[in-house]
Amino acid sequence: PDGIECGCGQHGCLEQYGSGRALVRAAKERGVDLSGPEITKRAVAGDELCIDLLHDLGEALGAGIASLAAVLDPSVIAIGGGVADAGDLLLEPIRSSFKKYLPAGEHRPVAQIRLAVLGNEAGIIGAADLGRVHG
Repeated sequence: PDGIECGCGQHGCLEQYGSGRALVRAAKERGVDLSGPEITKRAVAGDELCIDLLHDLGEALGAGIASLAAVLDPSVIAIGGGVADAGDLLLEPIRSSFKKYLPAGEHRPVAQIRLAVLGNEAGIIGAADLGRVHG
């Protein structure tokens, strides 16, 4: 309730901390005006600030995913969208944070966290399929 205001009107939604938009906002807060793909590209090339930005994003995602996993108990979690292009620079902090925040994590199997096969195209493909099914 005290978090960043979301486009949905609520405060503290995971999207405000674990999305491409959150990544760009965090960069601006550190005085850097870059797009999400630029941040990812620079991080892959070794830019420390951009690596830190992805690390912080991954920690937020891992904590949020742990809350969902406590209720849903998935065996696999797929990370997609543009930020997934960062690969292990994003996955490692997600996995670490997920394990840290998963309630009773030592008493349950830990879900595999992987990159989504469709990557950034998942939304477009899903929308097209929705039109096909309901069109």
